[in-house]
Amino acid sequence: MTSDENASLDRFISNFDNPEKLQADAQAALAAGEEFNKGAPIPTVSASDIKQLSEATRRLNAEIPPDPSMAIGTAVYASYGVECASEPAKFMAAQWRLTVLSDLLERGVLNAYVHGGVPDEKVFIAAATIPLTKVDIGEVMVPQALAQAPPELGARAREEMKAQGYDPAHPNIDGKFFRWLQDSC
Repeated sequence: MTSDENASLDRFISNFDNPEKLQADAQAALAAGEEFNKGAPIPTVSASDIKQLSEATRRLNAEIPPDPSMAIGTAVYASYGVECASEPAKFMAAQWRLTVLSDLLERGVLNAYVHGGVPDEKVFIAAATIPLTKVDIGEVMVPQALAQAPPELGARAREEMKAQGYDPAHPNIDGKFFRWLQDSC
């Protein structure tokens, strides 16, 4: 076994040190989920948390094709070098923030800040620190849900949203992220 493999295994095992740690981690994750559901702001994280999680996700997706019926635990992310995986609440915050960043990148919203296929450092800083709530996460998920819906239902939902003054093709999070990126990073 190489030293990198030993380090990964040690990080994985450290997530199961004792029952008390497992119980505390589960309680922290539940508490973070409850706060999110109440509409509390998503805690900030570091830019390195976002980068590590993004890289680990990329590697995991290459090694284990994504399957919506399968969840990957924090211990696996820890073994891939994601330091915040040892803190469930922080990991969840980083995960939500990466969800927003990934959506903005996939839709090309941040193309001006991507060079050689890699986002600029300030993009990671913005993703880590922008004030976010579950409303912002919802805006990211609505277009994905509409794309997966039966065509008639998706079209009807889009029209209803537009009639109420919201265009799911241009989520408010786009402008919010740009303003934060330009004004605060």
